[in-house]
Amino acid sequence: MIHDLPVVQVNIEFRYASFKSTDEILVRITLTNNNTQEQNILFDKPRVSTGGPWGTIAKVVSLKTNESVLKHENKAILSSQFYKEEELKHYYYNLKPNESITREFKLRDIVVFDTNDYNLPKGRYEIQLSYYTNTSNSLILIIE
Repeated sequence: MIHDLPVVQVNIEFRYASFKSTDEILVRITLTNNNTQEQNILFDKPRVSTGGPWGTIAKVVSLKTNESVLKHENKAILSSQFYKEEELKHYYYNLKPNESITREFKLRDIVVFDTNDYNLPKGRYEIQLSYYTNTSNSLILIIE
């Protein structure tokens, strides 16, 4: 059972500066343990039904309208998957102080866009992700 939520630094980055609306947008997420003690975290395993990471939500805001372009900030909200602690115990990472873990995820596996085709239209967007209560840096996402 998770007694204490992890306290980590969250950093996000994209491989490219811009994307087309039909491109798969990959987000590289790095969690760094800046705590003085080792922390046990769930991150990418077991793979949740949506394919996204554990404990994350994202904000994606249009820079033109300053409004969210998301239907759901976390796609896993659409799932009803439950685990017992016994099922999860082998999936925890033990992050030592100053140790990091980096994984790449499809943005569409984390969020659901509020568009008819679930793609982002051309424009500029600001994106920020949270892992439990830890907020990442924000990035500008350009869709051409």
